[in-house]
Order: sequence, then C-alpha cells, then structure tokens
Amino acid sequence: MVGARRGVSRRSNVASIVSLNGSGGFQLETSTGVLNDTEALLRLAGGNKCAVALDCVSCVGAVPIATNVGPLLMASGVSGKSLGAYAGLGFVFMTDECRYRLSGKILCPSFDILCMHQTRGPLSTVLSSSVFALARALEDKYASPEAIARRFQEYLFLGEQTGRIMREIGLEPLAPDFVAAPNIATFALPTFSFPETCLAAGYQIAHESRYLRLRGWGQIAWMGNVTSASLEGLFQRLRSTAELRPPTCMLNVAEVPTNLIAPRPYPAGSCD
Repeated sequence: MVGARRGVSRRSNVASIVSLNGSGGFQLETSTGVLNDTEALLRLAGGNKCAVALDCVSCVGAVPIATNVGPLLMASGVSGKSLGAYAGLGFVFMTDECRYRLSGKILCPSFDILCMHQTRGPLSTVLSSSVFALARALEDKYASPEAIARRFQEYLFLGEQTGRIMREIGLEPLAPDFVAAPNIATFALPTFSFPETCLAAGYQIAHESRYLRLRGWGQIAWMGNVTSASLEGLFQRLRSTAELRPPTCMLNVAEVPTNLIAPRPYPAGSCD
C-alpha cells in the first residue's frame, strides 16, 4: 500500500503502480478529494495480467468497490470514516489467490492477514465495544442491497450539495465534479486564519499535515453520521466572513481523461 501511494498517476483518475507481478492503488485520494475509477484500474490490470491490492480505507461504505472484482487480490477498509462506527478496526478482503500467494511467507505478525484468516476467534485483543459499534453501523445503514444503494446515494447527494455551497461562498474544490469524492473535499485555504474561523464555528477542518501545509490546502470531510443540517452552521458562518477569496490552486480538468470517469449512479446490489 505504501508503494501504491508513491506511484499515483498524475494524469488520470486511475491511481496505481504496475510491476511485472502486480499493482496497488487506492480508491479515494483523501489528499486531493479525487475518487479514482477502480473499474478502469481492474480492467487495465486484468489486461496486463496484474493482481491488484486496493486501499479503500476512506471510501468503503460511501461508494461501491467494484461490480466485478476480476484481478482484485485484496482490499482494505476500516470501521471509522465512511462506515460511521468507532475508529480502530481494520479489515481486509482476500481472494483465494491472495491466500495462495501468502502461504508459506514470513510476515510481521501485525500484518499476517493469512494467519488472522486461519485463526478461529481474535488473534489479539479487540475491544468488544468497537465490534458492537461496527455491527450496529452495518445494521443501521447497510443491512440490504437496497439500504446500501440508499446510503451511497445519501453520500452522493451530500457531496454534490457541499461542493455547490463551497463554490457559492468562494471555496473551489480541487477535484472537478466528475471525479470528486462524495465524502471529502480539498480546497485552497483563503487565509492562514481560515481554520480558526471554522473552529470558532464549531468545526475542525484538516489542514495541519505537512502535505497540506506545504500547499496551503484545507479539507472538509463529511463521513459517518453527518447530514446537510450538520454542516449548515459552518456554511452560515463562512457566508458571513469577509476573508474568503478566489482559490489559488485547482486540479487541471484537462488532465483527467473523460473516458475514465467513475460512474456516479449506485443501483441496488452494486456492491458486495
């Protein structure tokens, strides 16, 4: 997964690294707010006989992973973020091919997912409250194909609404609409004091990482139990502030091939 982050394509919304034996990618770039097209990545990998390891940490629960897993070897996710449960649990989808490739390999115990798969019960101590919270989140929002599709549409609606309001008040998201993630937006900070303005309104936005600070970027995320009503206080405060100005940085729309745009409608049963 670390290698996948180093090999992000800067000219398409298919993020991947490709070697002789496999590729790695991540479905949602939280750094830029871009939703990558995993269907296209899997097609490219399948055509080149590459297995794929996919990082879905930020998007599992908000968008489908893939309608046809094809060459997908493994995919990772977490209990927090889009699923809306407590943070702290990680999980990995593995195919039979993945289990075969890992067989006999010496791995760090904390990353030995084959050993975890073969162990009956927990391999290490796990908080029951975290497990129960995840079970409740899945029961509440993802109990059926219809519920899953409805949850995806909720994220899509909230993402479109948030992006529209951000533009109205002068905050242009870096990601164009057709590749924008439905649950997070990155934008150029209008002033250095902007995060404090948001904090005064009761909202803490991401801006402190070295990556964001070097670029003068901020991020607004709406994952889990967040609604348009939840964000209204922030946008009311931003509408009344005088410090907003046109953004200084945007992704170049021309660099994103339109034939790689991820499909946006999420019909029932589109995600396993």
